[in-house]
Amino acid sequence: MAAKEAVLATLPESTSAEERDLALSDFYGKWLAQESSRQAAYTAEWRGRNWSTILLGARVQCQKFISRIADSSVRKKTN
Repeated sequence: MAAKEAVLATLPESTSAEERDLALSDFYGKWLAQESSRQAAYTAEWRGRNWSTILLGARVQCQKFISRIADSSVRKKTN
């Protein structure tokens, strides 16, 4: 990630590991705040697609179940 490297490049060489971690943590927090609306839109779209897939799978399973019941009742009538 170029932005991460840019943040680390601004720090003096004498910076401790803890200070680097704090700088990256600050960078990541700012990035999350900046990208929050885009992430929220993506999450909403992702959840919508997941629910569509779940509902489609449930419909298919329901149709298979109804089909099995109908087939078994037809077989009982013919016996």
